[in-house]
Amino acid sequence: MCESNAYLRDGKKEVLIMKDVSRVDVEWERIILVDVMGNRKEVKGVLLQVDFDEHRFYIERRE
Repeated sequence: MCESNAYLRDGKKEVLIMKDVSRVDVEWERIILVDVMGNRKEVKGVLLQVDFDEHRFYIERRE
């Protein structure tokens, strides 16, 4: 399976916010992450980058 890890990017700093993400829903500036166990996390922000080779994606928080 090809799960990815979600990171919150703040300048050059990257913080892991969820591992083994299997689904990402984007609703304007609301991003909903779901992992392989069905756990959900909502982040207010924008999707900055998806790296399929490294199985990572980056979100920038918006207040």
